[in-house]
Amino acid sequence: MTTQTLSPLAQQVAQQYLHFPLREGVIFPIPYFNNKRIQVRAGLRVMIGKGSIQEIKEELEIICLKHKKQISTITADEARTLLIADGIGIDCSGFAYYILDAQIRATSQSTLASRITFPHTWNLLRRLIRRWRTIENINVETFADDKNSTVIPLRDVAPGDYITLIDAGYTGAIDHIMIVEAVDRAEDLPICIHLIHAFAWSSEGQTDHGVRQGLIHITDISKPLLEQIWEEKGKKEKDNETYKRATEAKRVEIRRIKK
Repeated sequence: MTTQTLSPLAQQVAQQYLHFPLREGVIFPIPYFNNKRIQVRAGLRVMIGKGSIQEIKEELEIICLKHKKQISTITADEARTLLIADGIGIDCSGFAYYILDAQIRATSQSTLASRITFPHTWNLLRRLIRRWRTIENINVETFADDKNSTVIPLRDVAPGDYITLIDAGYTGAIDHIMIVEAVDRAEDLPICIHLIHAFAWSSEGQTDHGVRQGLIHITDISKPLLEQIWEEKGKKEKDNETYKRATEAKRVEIRRIKK
């Protein structure tokens, strides 16, 4: 068996969100931010689920000052609670953007922003704004657009690809994106896909959500992705809420950013 992984730079970015370095020996996953629920349309990117690790850290320092707490002494749980109370976290597309940008920077001479277009933006001013503020305007639909990415067969999946869920949820209005962090292969075929994404399960309540990892065990390469075994937090199939969300989607695709 061989394992393909993201570039060291992209892995570093992913791990900083998964294990946010509050200080030496104190880490926690960045909480999930739901733009659909909050319905925020404008603002600083750290306020709309698009903040970098440095921006989130700076915001946490401001929050601690506001609440008269010392960032040098608060626990990981206290820090997460403060972030959540102030609406600070990362949404799935913002998280994907930072990892994919790092991957592209590490493996080419370009950036993710240079490869992303907003094909359904007809207003010239809005098009310019989105070009200048790509990350603030990025969403799953943009990542899943054929002008930005191509569908990849399961047998060709590789680190830096991503899985998009389009029109999922009970209302059919929820999209989601998960980054392929690593792929285990045997005899040149994938046998396990390692995923990393920002998400919230209904069973996690108000504070336990955030960046997490999952697995898709490939049991039959000839079958669709939803007929493989999805595992996350020790849960499989219908007990795995990520898989349940995938089964509700109208489109489930493995995609790759165009060059």
